[in-house]
Amino acid sequence: MVSAPALSFELAPYDATPVPFTSLGLNPKLEQAVTDRGFVTTTPIQSAVYPGVLDRTDLVACAQTGTGKTLAFLLPIMHRLMSAPPSQAATTRVLILAPTRELAVQIEDEFQGLAYHTNLSSVAVYGGVEAGPQERGLRGAADIVGVTSYSYGAEHGFLTLVLAASAVLSIVWRGQPTAPITVAAGTLAFL
Repeated sequence: MVSAPALSFELAPYDATPVPFTSLGLNPKLEQAVTDRGFVTTTPIQSAVYPGVLDRTDLVACAQTGTGKTLAFLLPIMHRLMSAPPSQAATTRVLILAPTRELAVQIEDEFQGLAYHTNLSSVAVYGGVEAGPQERGLRGAADIVGVTSYSYGAEHGFLTLVLAASAVLSIVWRGQPTAPITVAAGTLAFL
């Protein structure tokens, strides 16, 4: 068995002071969605990561449950997708890996609320439910695909995706199975 390369991290300076969402320079449609959802200012984790993520800096961030991590990575990803030139071919542009079905559903729900005024699409892929709607979302090239590590087997044609999700989750979660970790790398996000 080949061992995973060692991960090394360095502490980066950050300012966790809450700021108004309107000061982030987000796409106006996303600003409207944030306002519609009742968000006024960022949480500390959001304040800490937004400058770097919006500037395309790779990062790892940890915070307690309920502190706004999903919005911390999802909003910048959606902003970048909306800022990118339109693609000629329908293609999935972001893969979000979630360790549990519940988290994949939470990410999808948050996306739907933020995407209300946009043309962005997403699908959450996880096991234990009828596969038809998820398969249609994948075939329709949803902009964002959220997947758990054990979503489907080869009989559904998603084995490569599932194996990739499992490999990344085993690297990211190694040694810290209960610590929520967000890694945002370019337009590819792992949670």
